[in-house]
Amino acid sequence: TGLHAAIAEHLNHVRVAGLTYTARPSAISAGIAALGSAYVAQDTYALDGLEKLVTKGYRTWLKGIEEEALLVGAEILGVELVDPYNPVPPGVRVPRTIDLVLGRAGQLEVWDWKSKMRLDEQYVGETTRAALHQWQLLDYAWHVQQWAQRGYFEGLTMVPGCTTQVTRAGWGLVILAPAAKFRLIPVALSPERLDQWRAQANTVWPAMASGISW
Repeated sequence: TGLHAAIAEHLNHVRVAGLTYTARPSAISAGIAALGSAYVAQDTYALDGLEKLVTKGYRTWLKGIEEEALLVGAEILGVELVDPYNPVPPGVRVPRTIDLVLGRAGQLEVWDWKSKMRLDEQYVGETTRAALHQWQLLDYAWHVQQWAQRGYFEGLTMVPGCTTQVTRAGWGLVILAPAAKFRLIPVALSPERLDQWRAQANTVWPAMASGISW
């Protein structure tokens, strides 16, 4: 929660002022404030220790997106974007929230930030493979594509010839230990794959909701 808030604050600044890789005190403050609002007193993690991890994670992410040139040549179309057409249904505690939508070379991209307290190097490959078939990513990408087809991004983007297709999605993974690092895990998408996923979801999710075991 804290890391997402810090990243969102930084990206919203970039959206207004232009690309910068300098750590922003306001982003750190936003992250620590979000952490404090969600923190529950516990023996496992002290609040001041988690505040340091939020700061470390934010700086690691910032260095990582610079090294990966994630924002170069792209326009930020959405940060922490929720459904612009439908209100969050009652009882939904965690609504679908798209961390970042980019327009690049006439295409759309969807990015989701993930963080891990610890991930040893031998398990990074397993995590990367998991992202390739991650239903949450496909869900996000399908919905962003639907919103684009309804014209949501038309007034937001100056990218020439921007289509309504999401051709790339992925995780931006922040690893805090044993060494702080950032991994960009992209997944290539097509309308056909997203349509296939949606057809599967329309079968699987209602069945799960009705209590059928898979």
